Amino acid sequence: MTFGEKLTHYRTQTGVPQTVLADLLDLSLPTYKKLERSQRRASAAEVAQFAQWSGIPLSFLTDDAQALPDPLPVTPDIHRIPRGRPAKVVTPDVSFQGKRIAFRVRQLIDQRFDGSARDFAEAVFINETLLSRYLNGKREISDRLLLKIVRLLPDISIAWLRSGAGTMTTNVTPVDKPCHDGQQLFDYLTSKGLFWVDLQEAMGLSSLSSATEYKKRGTIRHETRQRIADALKVEVGDIFSC
Repeated sequence: MTFGEKLTHYRTQTGVPQTVLADLLDLSLPTYKKLERSQRRASAAEVAQFAQWSGIPLSFLTDDAQALPDPLPVTPDIHRIPRGRPAKVVTPDVSFQGKRIAFRVRQLIDQRFDGSARDFAEAVFINETLLSRYLNGKREISDRLLLKIVRLLPDISIAWLRSGAGTMTTNVTPVDKPCHDGQQLFDYLTSKGLFWVDLQEAMGLSSLSSATEYKKRGTIRHETRQRIADALKVEVGDIFSC
């Protein structure tokens, strides 16, 4: 029994909706469904996350030769209700501190991304629906996400995000952090009020995804840098500083 088959079995036995399990694993619903159909391999972190939440020993989930335990462990977050009605999933309240962190993330979006949650989600590689849950107080913002934000936006203060101490930005830039060409390009477009579709049109690219693909690249070749700069009618150094 594969991990995907075990997820399906767990869901059908407990009545937990696919949307809840997808949210638990930080996956979009289509991606989660691929897990159940064994069309996508689960990462070790995803298996461990499900094991911790469900109470099922990790050995049962990683060994295809083993079926899930019977009966299944009772998960504190799930309350079975009378037969014929769906299970009720209770989402724990976000703490006061968590709400303050969400408020500061919203401030960051307002000041750095002109209020565009979509642009922010794209910049830090997070699902936009999941981001909405964080900002609306439906899910606690994890420390892992805060660390991801400051790793991709190195001038943002982790102390400010966590507790509000100091200012939003810091002038200290880690010397061992390599340049990310895709991020520099994104920052330039944002500063000029441009979007990826503008880059697509300027470069004559066949699809929008061809333009957004640059965002993922840590290193963009010199020839491609020059093509981008020529298309935007600026110097290479205006976009890429290193």
